[in-house]
Amino acid sequence: VGVGEITQGYYNLDAADPRTKANRAQIGLVLDELARIETIVPTDGDWRLANTVLASLGRRGKFTKEKRRETLADALIYTSVRRAGACLVTANTRDFDLLEQALPGGRVLYFVPA
Repeated sequence: VGVGEITQGYYNLDAADPRTKANRAQIGLVLDELARIETIVPTDGDWRLANTVLASLGRRGKFTKEKRRETLADALIYTSVRRAGACLVTANTRDFDLLEQALPGGRVLYFVPA
């Protein structure tokens, strides 16, 4: 899921932006490195739990139906990493903080991009 989001970001960069070439080179290095390490693969249980958490956030008025669709990948990353006992590193404080509140027990390290 994370590789998919990184790849999507790679292809969504604005070709007219002068920073795109350098940014794509850096993203390519990250993708190459990810191909060499063990990745966490979501299970059926992770998918079900991610959707259950999003439904709960929707019922509590935290996420609209559209926001739940947009956040499915993040919820799936969170539930998968939580199950594996790994630490998730993200700058997305808004969505992952809500996911953590709805489903405590994950380890999340937040950072502010430079």
